[in-house]
Amino acid sequence: MGPVEGALVTLTPGDGVAHSALSDRNGFFQIGGIRPGTYSLEIRHLAHAPSAESHTFADGEAINLNPR
Repeated sequence: MGPVEGALVTLTPGDGVAHSALSDRNGFFQIGGIRPGTYSLEIRHLAHAPSAESHTFADGEAINLNPR
């Protein structure tokens, strides 16, 4: 499967407000202003099964995702 446009990517910290972004036609997205800590990461798109996992972010960390 190639890049997915229009996927909703949501990061939710254990104690607060979710941060979301939509993927572009190349499957890229960016969510800024994330503090270090553990987040629930969810990816949703109408044509695909939802994906969910937990991720702990370090200060200044960037990640690449390949959900299955």
